[in-house]
Amino acid sequence: MAAFLCKIAGNLVVRTFIPGEEGIAKIYLFHGYSAECKRLTGKVMTIKTLLMMVLLCQVFSVLAGQPVPDIRVAIDVSGSMKKNDPHHLRTPALKLLVGLMPEGMYSGVWTFGQYVNMQVKYGKVDDAWKRRARKEAGKIHSLGRYTNIEEAIQRASFNWKKADPRFNRNLILLTDGMVDISRDADVNQASRRRILEYWLPRLKKAKVRVHTVALSDGVDRALLNRISSYTGGWYEQVDNAEQLQRVFLRLFEKSAPQDTLPIKGNRFRVDKNVQDMTLLVFHKPGAAAVKIRTPSGKQWSAQQAPGKVSWFEEDSYDLITVKRPEAGEWVLESKSDPDNRVMVVTNLSLKVDPLADQILADEKLDVTARLMEKGRILHKPDFLKLVQFTLLDQPQGAPDAESFTLHDDGQIPDKKAADGIYGKRLNGGLAEGMHTLVVRADGATFQREFRHSYRVFKGAAGIKLKRQAEDFLLEVIPNEKVIDLETLQLELQRPDGVATELVRHDKSWQALLPATLKGKTVKIKLSAKRSSGGKSITREYTQKLITAGEKKEHTPKATAGEELKTRAETDKKDEAGEEHTGLDWTMVIWLAILINLMLIIFGILFWLYYKKRKQKIDAEEEAEMKI
Repeated sequence: MAAFLCKIAGNLVVRTFIPGEEGIAKIYLFHGYSAECKRLTGKVMTIKTLLMMVLLCQVFSVLAGQPVPDIRVAIDVSGSMKKNDPHHLRTPALKLLVGLMPEGMYSGVWTFGQYVNMQVKYGKVDDAWKRRARKEAGKIHSLGRYTNIEEAIQRASFNWKKADPRFNRNLILLTDGMVDISRDADVNQASRRRILEYWLPRLKKAKVRVHTVALSDGVDRALLNRISSYTGGWYEQVDNAEQLQRVFLRLFEKSAPQDTLPIKGNRFRVDKNVQDMTLLVFHKPGAAAVKIRTPSGKQWSAQQAPGKVSWFEEDSYDLITVKRPEAGEWVLESKSDPDNRVMVVTNLSLKVDPLADQILADEKLDVTARLMEKGRILHKPDFLKLVQFTLLDQPQGAPDAESFTLHDDGQIPDKKAADGIYGKRLNGGLAEGMHTLVVRADGATFQREFRHSYRVFKGAAGIKLKRQAEDFLLEVIPNEKVIDLETLQLELQRPDGVATELVRHDKSWQALLPATLKGKTVKIKLSAKRSSGGKSITREYTQKLITAGEKKEHTPKATAGEELKTRAETDKKDEAGEEHTGLDWTMVIWLAILINLMLIIFGILFWLYYKKRKQKIDAEEEAEMKI
């Protein structure tokens, strides 16, 4: 009876917390508790024991269950795409994205012009879904009359009404224009406002990240930037449609992170833990055919490959999937490319805590990683002493990446020594622009790699100063890619103590200061919420009241534009709680209350079921005895 109740508890918990296919979670649950269930079999299960079992099932299900990726794609097919994508490169880019998707996740594709159509039916990704998606990708056109971005968002998010921790939700929106649904400009503006005021809050509430791709200079950059930053997504400006494939690769890695193997000199090592691998090989159109050499010396090509190999060719890339690849060193016979990938499905995986897509140059960046074996953290000292965790950070355009070592020594950001979790803190001073971050675990018999793209911004705001008659006009221009303008608060402190307000003018805040303050320094305090994530940000700037033309008059040297406070002052602000990112105790308390309520409810239901079942069994036994 106890074993039966354990199974019911497991099933209920799995169906409550684990999405889609519950097989893996059930295996963990039943294997993890089978011995305990057998021990309890034949004994009276008390409510205390039952509640403990349910609690264990809950905790284990949360640990075992990873959110299932749900990636939806909305692609612009308006007439202007004839100019911006004359060779229909949206098709191979979509096929690339489809080929990278692992089985078991969910996806769908919508196209939009004047009307919105479901190009590829939303559903679970498998071989049949991929075949349909590739076929439908070939039907992408440039015949649409308008650009109905609002309806595209509405249709693609049809069942995203509230947050669901079972899924990792992402929407990729590709367009080359702006909101255009009518010849009436007022109608278009109304649609744009609805996107900002209704759809964005709804998507954010449902924990949806929207990644926007602009395929021309004529797009509404402000809108696309706002959509992506508000939802914690990624914005990319594409100057040429030929870049789309690499952009879609980056967006896929952000939406559904995969374990990868490092490629060095076109060679990579496959270990026995790898179950499947997918090779993405970029090349120029017309280049020599891609070939790969196995550890046993066999050479494969698109025309000569065994049945376990799926080889998909396009003009600018090959996508190769191998089931149960041979362990050992593989060789890629093609020109090397930094965007080539070897993605693997494996029981031994590298997991990295979520990283921000954008940070300020003066901010710290904490990177935390661990190796997982069948869903559990590996912390065996004898094994880990042979593994080296490294971090590579490379700004775009830099010749080399800066290398760091991650440690499991209990020093910040690592919380506990020798627990199998490794960390490294980058203490600010990062170069402005795009960065590629790579975390690598290198063991005696295996290698794993994790990649992440992020942007570094110089500051939260820019400061401008100019003369207006005899006075000074001070202008503060917040970086709306970093902060939410609607939550912005600015305080101006004058050396003479006179209160002066910074007044908003469109996307800047201005104040007129008298000439009597010439040569003096004013302070500007900024506080706001981030455009993504909602966390607070505070900064303090100083500006000497002297313009560039006056510097030649032997006046004291002025600060150039934006001048940040010292790192010690910033840290002091963080400690004061202005930008605190520590443990959220309110969430912990509510979680504890919720778990206890669920335990009570489960306990009562199981106890009632047990009493009813026991009465039935007793009645049957009594009837048999009478017979």
